[in-house]
Amino acid sequence: MESKDKLMDKPILTLYYQYVGNTQWFKEEFLAKKYNVLKYLLPVKNKKDSNFIIQVYLDPNNDKNKLVSFHIQEKVFHLFSVNKTLGEKLVFSQEQFSKLFDFLKETFIEKED
Repeated sequence: MESKDKLMDKPILTLYYQYVGNTQWFKEEFLAKKYNVLKYLLPVKNKKDSNFIIQVYLDPNNDKNKLVSFHIQEKVFHLFSVNKTLGEKLVFSQEQFSKLFDFLKETFIEKED
């Protein structure tokens, strides 16, 4: 059996999207709990086409909650990519987590066993 810390370090679900808008605006809207901003994420057929990743973790302190991280990869001067974290292991109740998925489109996912 894996320890709680190990479980928290490994996402149980990873969703891949493409986002082409203003990252700062997206982050501000999302952190203000305006989850409808997620409708601007575009689905992808494979992870190499994505630049926006959502990772879901189990909460070791409360099995009814999920921890969710949001990462985006931005191009700088079309020369190289920079990874940015928009939110790291944010706590979502069951209700918030369901609301989050109301706005997400079906996309490429990786699921842990």
